[in-house]
Amino acid sequence: REHIAMLFDFAKVTPFETEPIIEASRQLQAFGREALNTRETMTLIGDAAAATNAPIEDLGRWTGRLYSQLQAGRPFGEAAQRLQELAVLSPEARNEMERLQKAGADADAIWAVFTADMERFTGAMARQANTWTGLKATISDTVQLLSATAFKPLFDEARRVAKTVVGLLDSEAAELMGIRTENIYL
Repeated sequence: REHIAMLFDFAKVTPFETEPIIEASRQLQAFGREALNTRETMTLIGDAAAATNAPIEDLGRWTGRLYSQLQAGRPFGEAAQRLQELAVLSPEARNEMERLQKAGADADAIWAVFTADMERFTGAMARQANTWTGLKATISDTVQLLSATAFKPLFDEARRVAKTVVGLLDSEAAELMGIRTENIYL
């Protein structure tokens, strides 16, 4: 709960909508658990996404993939390539990361090169949050949250009715009439 609340607060001060932020966080969690899925890492990739116009969820995926490959001592070339294609990893940083891995450096030392390279984007989200695009994202999130809250009672009632209908269709009478329910999903 605390983490989800943090993501919603994070979205309020960024130029991104909540859904891509949650997806980026999910990717970081999948690849690095709580060690990677932090506000600090979200800020790092958020600033890079804002500066380069890369989708934040893609940066979450490839940053997570890079991290997990480094932690496992595996080659990280594909993740590095994707991060370069998204314009967030410099060739110099990639070369240094590869040099360190060949020299037997530990994952934390290699990761530090990546994060230091990403720090060149520091502050990009804050600068974009007050642009038209950033404000539009905040308004969109607010409207979606208000709509979800306002229409929840209607959704709950529609769901109850649908379950009742499925129950009726599942009855013996439906079977007698030849109505099959295995293709009805809610």
